[in-house]
Amino acid sequence: MKRILHTADTHIGYSAYRRIDEATGLNQREVDTYEAFKQFVDYALKERPDVIVHAGDLFDSVHPTNRAISFVLGQLIRLSEEGIPFVAISGNHETPRLKETGSVFSLFEHILHVHAVYGNHYELVDVDDLKVHALRTREMVDLEPVVCGSLDEHGIKRAIKHRIQESNPRDKVVRLKVLDIPLHVYHSLDFDELKRLTRSAVHFEIKYEFRRDNELFSAEHLTFHSLHTEFEHFIGRYLIGAHVNKARLKELGLRYMQEGEEENEE
Repeated sequence: MKRILHTADTHIGYSAYRRIDEATGLNQREVDTYEAFKQFVDYALKERPDVIVHAGDLFDSVHPTNRAISFVLGQLIRLSEEGIPFVAISGNHETPRLKETGSVFSLFEHILHVHAVYGNHYELVDVDDLKVHALRTREMVDLEPVVCGSLDEHGIKRAIKHRIQESNPRDKVVRLKVLDIPLHVYHSLDFDELKRLTRSAVHFEIKYEFRRDNELFSAEHLTFHSLHTEFEHFIGRYLIGAHVNKARLKELGLRYMQEGEEENEE
């Protein structure tokens, strides 16, 4: 009987929070990813499976740091020297969104017993008398950004809608940046319509970069909700003292909500 050791979502190089590992001086969460993967390799060397299949997201990003790449290469070489086959299938975190961007997985092609799958299409990998069927990831598309600087409110809304429609988002993972958008235009967007236009996508991400007093700050929305618009309506209806700047209060509220969303994602 053949033995297959499976893993996925190791996200090598991921870092978060502020804690620093005292021994290395690195972000603690990044060190955690290294230690966890090394433990996995140690286990594989002990158990000696017939093949290891990593089913996606070996790295946390398309452009991992040299430190993360060097660490992974070292661990794969340990497996290679013991003759243990390793099949690495590119996941959405490390798959480039642009075809012109090369894959870090190309570095693995010259390591004996390592089979790197990153062509974004079905591929059959033969490992002795075992066959690994690697399925393609969803198509990932970076759209041309909507630059709002020279557009009026109606022009901005038309441009966003046009970008979404021309991308034909069905069954795709899509990202769109909306740059330099005035806050009052953002608040007036019809989020229900945007949700309707993008519902056929596997995932449609819009990242807004706001204009505020000649400074820019960003907010990223992984799904479409009207919480920000509801907040604006609430502030507009709520009776507060004349000494309170409502416009400033709305700006601060938007920023705090975004920070809260980011903390929840972490």
